[in-house]
Amino acid sequence: MVYTEKGTIHSACLATGIQRDLAFQGFEAGRNALKYCCPTTAYGLDCQAQSHAAGQVNPGDYGRIVRIDVTGQNRRIFVPALHSSPSWQRGYGRRSALERINNRIGNSLCFEKHFIRKPGQK
Repeated sequence: MVYTEKGTIHSACLATGIQRDLAFQGFEAGRNALKYCCPTTAYGLDCQAQSHAAGQVNPGDYGRIVRIDVTGQNRRIFVPALHSSPSWQRGYGRRSALERINNRIGNSLCFEKHFIRKPGQK
């Protein structure tokens, strides 16, 4: 299993070496974890090495499930809402709007142009 800086997780086939994205199954609030499913069962793909059953686990009907605890990981990479989800896009839009508002307030009230000098210093 490998991941990118955007939080997407890939599974590599042991026989062919092909990397596939794990299917995102949602955020489990009770476990505070992101849930991913093996791509072979989620998308109906063939896996020659049966890597979804690797690690001495019984994959079950849904294939292998991978859970990532967001409290123990880097919050810039693993967040409860995926970077590509609509809820992330809405939140990011609100964030950039607040940054514009703070910039306008800071510039109009001259908060950005403050200088602290010691007495007698030019």
